[in-house]
Parts: sequence; structure tokens; C-alpha cells
Amino acid sequence: MPSWEDVKDHLRVGFTLDRDEEHELVLTLHHHSHDQLRAQRVMVRHYENRATELLEIRSAFAKAGDVSVDEVLEQNLKLPIGAIAKHGDFLVLVHRVALKHTTLDGVSFYVTRLAEVADWLEERRGGDQF
Repeated sequence: MPSWEDVKDHLRVGFTLDRDEEHELVLTLHHHSHDQLRAQRVMVRHYENRATELLEIRSAFAKAGDVSVDEVLEQNLKLPIGAIAKHGDFLVLVHRVALKHTTLDGVSFYVTRLAEVADWLEERRGGDQF
């Protein structure tokens, strides 16, 4: 089981961080889609709930008012990872995992896969804002 310090060190080596705080890291992943360079910002947060250390990985993909509630709820059933939630004025794709049930490679997988899916959700709407 990796510790939060292990996770931070692993992400610092594997990614360029936009923000590095005690219990939160923010990074931007860049990739090509249809010959276009795209970017997706991801937040990784560490917290404890019921004596269990957890990671929350999330990435915004739309403004809340720009997408219908029915569309979002239907899309939730088709997602390969995470769930859609409202955070302030934004819709985010969010995934939570207990540290004791993952590895450092697992954390990298969750971060990159969540970024890919969030960017896909955003790209379907014609944007690259997040």
C-alpha cells in the first residue's frame, strides 16, 4: 500500500505539476486528438474518511448550465471510470479510490484514464477549456 507521500513523489516524477500542496496536487496532461494538441487539468486530493485514506481524482469538462441533466445522467452509465458530479459551476469527472486498494502504477492509470475520459466528454461538446 503506497502512502500519500509515495503517491506525491511518484506523480512529481511522472508528471509536471501545476500546484503542489500538502493534500492536493494539480497537473495538466497534454495529448493529441485528431491531429490537435489538447490539454486536460486533473486534481488529485488526499483525505481520510472513516479511518481510511482516500484519493479523489477529478477533472472538469463542462460548465454546469451548458449540459442537460438527462444527458449527464445517461452518460454516467456509459463511463469506463468515475462518475459525473457538479462542483460549483462546473461538471467534473470524479473517481475515488482507497490508498490501501491501489498501487503507484494504479494511481498513474487512474490519473491518465480519468483525464482521457474527461477530455473526451469535453471534446464531444466542441471545447478544450479545461
